[in-house]
Amino acid sequence: MSTVSILVQTYLGIEKRYEELVNQYSGLTFLEGSTAVVEGGAYSWSPLSADAASIRERLYADYIDLIEMARETLQSKDSPYFITYEESIKVTLAYFAQEDLVFVSSLEEVFKIVKRELDLQRSIICSLMYDS
Repeated sequence: MSTVSILVQTYLGIEKRYEELVNQYSGLTFLEGSTAVVEGGAYSWSPLSADAASIRERLYADYIDLIEMARETLQSKDSPYFITYEESIKVTLAYFAQEDLVFVSSLEEVFKIVKRELDLQRSIICSLMYDS
C-alpha cells in the first residue's frame, strides 16, 4: 500500500473517531450575553468526563502523528498546497483540543466544519497521486 493510501485511510479513521467524540461525549454551553458581540452568539465546550478526555487526548495525539507524516510527504513532493494544508490543520487542531470558543450552535455543525477541513486535507494528500 502506498504512503498516500495509508494517509487517506488514516484520515478516514480520524474522522470517524472525531465524529464519535463529538456526538457521544461532547457538549456546548451558550455564553450569556454573547449575542451582543457576535451574531448568533458564542459557545464554550462543556467539560468532558475523565474517560472522554482520555479519548480526546488519544485522538489529538494520533492526529498529530498523522499530520507529521503527511507534512513530510507533502514536502518531499514539493506540494503547491502545503500552506493551505497548514492553515487547515490549525482550524482542525483548535476543534480537536476543544479549548476555543465555538460560533455555531450545534455539535452537528461543529462536526461539519471539522469534516470539511479533514476532507480538504485528505484531498491535498490525494492530489499527490496525480501530480507527476
